[in-house]
Amino acid sequence: MYEKIDMERIGKFITEFGNFNSLPKPFIILEPNHYYYLLNHFTPYETEFRQIIDHDFGPYAKNTTISWGFDHGLGIMMPAEWKIVGDHCEFKTMPTFFRFGCDHDYQHSTNLGNCYNRYECTKCGFTKDVDSSD
Repeated sequence: MYEKIDMERIGKFITEFGNFNSLPKPFIILEPNHYYYLLNHFTPYETEFRQIIDHDFGPYAKNTTISWGFDHGLGIMMPAEWKIVGDHCEFKTMPTFFRFGCDHDYQHSTNLGNCYNRYECTKCGFTKDVDSSD
């Protein structure tokens, strides 16, 4: 699993990657609307699956999908207790939604050319290059 994930890039905005049974850090729990808003503005580079064992989220292992994008990750933890009713699933509780990584504070750092600029996060040092030309 880890061999396929670009740890050098992700390691710049994640302080603790965790393992198969833990969540990456830092993370925040999102409201479903916020998760789906971010998902619509997100292109994942890698996707991984973990079974999270964390008693803060209940007594059972939870299947969690994590998608890594440009400067953060998004995750959805499915509830452990569910059942099939007709042609759909019913959950006892709602899935839990996450955003992983630094809550970036980008500041302009370098002009790389006409309308081409580099921005750096003041918190973690992650950089992004933006071409704002037409």
